[in-house]
Amino acid sequence: MTFFDDALRDRRISKACGLVPQGSRVLDVGCRDGRLFRELGSRLSEGYGIDPDLEGVVTASGYQLVPGWFPAEMPQDSGTFDAITMLALFEHISPDDQPKVVQKCKELLNPGGLVILTIPSKQVDSILDVLEKVKLVVDDSIHQHYGFDAKRDTEPVFHAGGFVTAHKSSFQLGLNNLFAFRVA
Repeated sequence: MTFFDDALRDRRISKACGLVPQGSRVLDVGCRDGRLFRELGSRLSEGYGIDPDLEGVVTASGYQLVPGWFPAEMPQDSGTFDAITMLALFEHISPDDQPKVVQKCKELLNPGGLVILTIPSKQVDSILDVLEKVKLVVDDSIHQHYGFDAKRDTEPVFHAGGFVTAHKSSFQLGLNNLFAFRVA
């Protein structure tokens, strides 16, 4: 990752952390190195992250990271969560698999829990193409967005899965979207 990649990631994390209730047990899907948990700090009761790029289990103070694809490889004994985060991830899930992801989130949430997502606006794809060419971002997955339009597509898939919108806003000059859903 480049400095620019890190800065974008840190801004998404900051926005998502603002919606995580104090004392939450949090699942971070696509956790990378666990940065979200470190940012939450004392607000976190316990963190559990899953990411296919991890080479092995990582245990740190207050959180554990495991390799795997969500939802298929989510360990059965992971428990339930007060918040589930997916930052710049949901747009990379094929439309056929999105309902499965939403259903698994519903199964893993404690009553009153939140699914928190950041999803870039569709216009970001063309901006990322330019940034990739000048090597300000390095990400092979930026072209795997399946034509996903955050403003048009996010709420319908979660609403169909039995969720209601708890929060919706944009940031970074409207180029990024922040959503939170709770079970209806």
